[in-house]
Amino acid sequence: MPIFELQLKASLENTAKIQTSKGMFWKIRFACSSCHEMSAQYMEFNADEETDVGRGKANLASKCHFCGRVRSVLVMPKSEQAYVASEPPAFSTIIKFDCRGMEPVEYAPGEGWVVEAESGEVYLDVDLTECEWVDYDSRNQCPVGIYCLESQFQKE
Repeated sequence: MPIFELQLKASLENTAKIQTSKGMFWKIRFACSSCHEMSAQYMEFNADEETDVGRGKANLASKCHFCGRVRSVLVMPKSEQAYVASEPPAFSTIIKFDCRGMEPVEYAPGEGWVVEAESGEVYLDVDLTECEWVDYDSRNQCPVGIYCLESQFQKE
């Protein structure tokens, strides 16, 4: 049962933490563990939608278009963690995936993030598609932002 951690790193301005929201979709490109063929497109799935796969459950199930192997991904229960500001910015695990028959290669951030400013003000459904985000904190009367968002997968 290979577990892969999705790790983020970003420069945060007046921002305390970034976290996922319930029902958020994950957009990931995978490589087949058998033939190493990379998926042509990103595959989207979330933790709330499950399907039966063999003797278990998965949030995403697919067949490799090249070798035909069945593969699946399950979001590990209670593995979601917030990304907290650090200086200098460092990679930190935000979620874990149980990947069978495929390995995550590339993550594309999207919508659905929850951002908390240092003042405690919360911003919902933040879009990180561009790997940057800026807003204004009316409590502290200052800008809040996320810059240079990077991601990587680490095998546990």
